Amino acid sequence: MKTRNLTMAVVILGVFGVLAACKGGPTDPDLPTGSEVGQKAANFTAVSQSGQSVSLYSYLGKVVFIDFSADWCGPCRSEATTAEALYQSYKSQGLEMLTILISGSTSEWATQYGLTFPVLDDSATRIYNIYDEGYIPLNIVLDRNMIIRYKAVGYDEAAVVAAIKNYL
Repeated sequence: MKTRNLTMAVVILGVFGVLAACKGGPTDPDLPTGSEVGQKAANFTAVSQSGQSVSLYSYLGKVVFIDFSADWCGPCRSEATTAEALYQSYKSQGLEMLTILISGSTSEWATQYGLTFPVLDDSATRIYNIYDEGYIPLNIVLDRNMIIRYKAVGYDEAAVVAAIKNYL
């Protein structure tokens, strides 16, 4: 009987130890998950221009810049012309970028703008509906813990770069 109680105590302590070690990660239940600044970004998975499945939380430990775009959006096209240069400037410091395309071909978009980072298909607007502000381009910067630190409609390059630099 004493051995059984001792075994149960060791198992319970082990479970609590594992839970304590996981606290603070992207699945921390104490952090609200959502789409607003200060919240943990809602996770998603989508298919890239190369046919690969990409999950947001696979970038844990990196600063992530997400932009929602569409092929019919003029400001989105303007932003796309500078996206690769931004990525190349900061990727060695831990920046990852994701374009989430709500309309158009991801492979055509990536080719047209010479993008080497994932362009994700969201033609069903499943991801966009989570983060939706009603307009695009929509830009989001996440810190290394997947916390939304910047979110704005339109592309203000100076503000985006400042947010990225602040969390690198």
